[in-house]
Amino acid sequence: MNTAAETAKHYLVDGVNSPIRTGASGDGEMLFIQSGSGSKVTALDGTVYVDYVLAYGPLLLGHAHPAVVSAVTQQVQLGTVFGACSVLEAEFAKRIQSVYPTMQTMRFVNSGAEATLNAMRLARGITGRSKIIQFRGCYHGHITPGADTDRLLCDYNDSASVQALMESESIAGIIVEPVCGNMGVIAPEPGFLTTLRSLTSASGSLLIFDEVMTGFRSALGGAQSLYTIQPDITCLAKVVGGGLPCAVVGGRTEYMHYFSPKGSVYQAGTFSGNPLCMAAGIAAIDTIIQTQASERAAATATTLAAELRACSARYATPVSVAQVGSMLSVFFSDKCPKSFADVQQSQTALFPSYYAAMKAAGVLIPPSPFEAYFVSSVHDASDVAAMVRGLDEFLATQ
Repeated sequence: MNTAAETAKHYLVDGVNSPIRTGASGDGEMLFIQSGSGSKVTALDGTVYVDYVLAYGPLLLGHAHPAVVSAVTQQVQLGTVFGACSVLEAEFAKRIQSVYPTMQTMRFVNSGAEATLNAMRLARGITGRSKIIQFRGCYHGHITPGADTDRLLCDYNDSASVQALMESESIAGIIVEPVCGNMGVIAPEPGFLTTLRSLTSASGSLLIFDEVMTGFRSALGGAQSLYTIQPDITCLAKVVGGGLPCAVVGGRTEYMHYFSPKGSVYQAGTFSGNPLCMAAGIAAIDTIIQTQASERAAATATTLAAELRACSARYATPVSVAQVGSMLSVFFSDKCPKSFADVQQSQTALFPSYYAAMKAAGVLIPPSPFEAYFVSSVHDASDVAAMVRGLDEFLATQ
């Protein structure tokens, strides 16, 4: 164990502030990063990696983008948090609404988990019902034991199971990752999201899109624009803060006004809408739109996915590559999974050696077989080649 890991384990729970950072599902190593620039990160030992983790999604523009760095630098000199209003909040909200018109009225929070949990509270407050339908393998923040009793689970892409629950239970809402990212990338089957929209509309319950990962990544306007579905409530995070801790809950004004102080669903936060995150978010969204970053990253991801498939076709080990926008996953299975059960049936035992092979090739992927990879607008052909080389070298040993 390196010195940094030993020190961290002395003061932090198992040395980390998020479980995946232990590297237990990868090579067992706690990886310490000292800097990032563009598509690369530099580890504490000086090793440079092509980064396909990108902090699990937010860095669509790559690390330390000059526009975001400049905005943060200017704002930090004026103050980081006031616990009061700033004009930046409305400016940022206006920009988000221009891309996500279903978010008529918004409230900023500080993380995706905070956004999704408040969205579920909102659905309960609006409908007076308690039960929320979720999908196995999706992650929407930490669920307390009490709240868990009101969580009904279905399999992603299984419309019939959702319909059966809607007919037998009084449902406040359905929350869904419109494209799954927390069990690897899984796209919705044709008609699945349309069915969710129809069922919620007919029952008076709410459809919540958790676009924490898919926002700006499945498409500029998120999965809701890609699949032409209008949710009642949308949760954004990751990309929206330009790399700073920022998230937002938004939807139809009549629904959002159930939040305090206009409504009875109490929600507050000293750091919500803080000027530092607002400045970073404005810079990020302006740059994403002006440089067509979503489209450029998606194009690179499409090329990467195609080259990974071509590489794997030369070997006997079953490999499937799922890709939507600038998100992708490699599964060791004959076909792309459609649900968490399918993911669990893939050859996840191969992952530790695959992860190690990627690191040896100078490529950083998430240290878990159940996470999406992310491509930035600044990844280039050499970055694509590095990942393909890593997969090739791994498959050649199987």
